[in-house]
Amino acid sequence: LISTLIFGILGFLFLREEPLIGLIMLYLFKHSIWSGLAPIKIISLGQKCYSRTFPERFNLYNFKNNDVRMPFDGCVSNYISLCKLIYTNFVDFDKNLINKEQNIENSHLKIIFNHEKTKDITNLKVQLNKRKNQFMNTINNCIKDQTTIIFFLCYTNYPEKLVNIILNKYPKLKFKIFVLDYEIYSIIKPVKKTDY
Repeated sequence: LISTLIFGILGFLFLREEPLIGLIMLYLFKHSIWSGLAPIKIISLGQKCYSRTFPERFNLYNFKNNDVRMPFDGCVSNYISLCKLIYTNFVDFDKNLINKEQNIENSHLKIIFNHEKTKDITNLKVQLNKRKNQFMNTINNCIKDQTTIIFFLCYTNYPEKLVNIILNKYPKLKFKIFVLDYEIYSIIKPVKKTDY
């Protein structure tokens, strides 16, 4: 209870210097999902590294706490491939891999693995399968434990297709999606209030 109150106070204080972080902290405080009463799990969904580094910057998430990175932690992906991979349980995630310039790329899904320590496709396939399994195990464990997952996604629109895929594929999963929009300051966009 005390840690939840402190978190709420910090969220209020952050509103001045880092408004987005403050709002996220206040949201978590309001819904009491930060306290031990209702645990959370954070998962980055890409499209770029910012969806992983943003919650890390404020100690909300540390990808090193996992056995391996999550599937979208170390790559540049696209929204269509993200939706397809979650919908199909990551079919073809480790297929069609080619060495391209300094990176390995999935030429079919247009995913660039730009943070890999290896250029060996066979080694990367092993890692991708571990990441895929960890993602699906995390989802299933959160359903079983009634843990809320907060997905972070870099995208410029409300991810309606993704929300529908998750709702249909995992109807018992409790989740929220925080969309981090790179273009939010360059244009005025209407805010869409949703349940997810």
